[in-house]
Amino acid sequence: MKKYSPLKTILPFKKHWPTISNVMDMTSKPQKMVKLLMNKLDPISTLKIEELMHDLSKEYTIIIVTHNMQQAARVSEFTAFFSLTENRAGVLMEYGPTIQLFTNPKNKITEDYITGRFG
Repeated sequence: MKKYSPLKTILPFKKHWPTISNVMDMTSKPQKMVKLLMNKLDPISTLKIEELMHDLSKEYTIIIVTHNMQQAARVSEFTAFFSLTENRAGVLMEYGPTIQLFTNPKNKITEDYITGRFG
């Protein structure tokens, strides 16, 4: 029987494509990377895409890369937060269940980002 992994979100996007592949390795589901710019969509179209992502997540691992905190909290079961170091390298700061990451982050930098203190 195939083991499926839950929907994941990665925050934020900047220069993290190489690191995203490490997160993709955490799953045994089929994988496809699709770049979809949702920031210019109206709310109804965004909702339809989010519903489709939820349906597809039963068969596929879906990784969303976004700065939209509300969307990340709404559509994912797990969230990874990446930040940049001084030399602009992406570093995984925190990964865990979305509810835990947004309500009780373990990392101070994660908390500062999701509460709007920087970013």
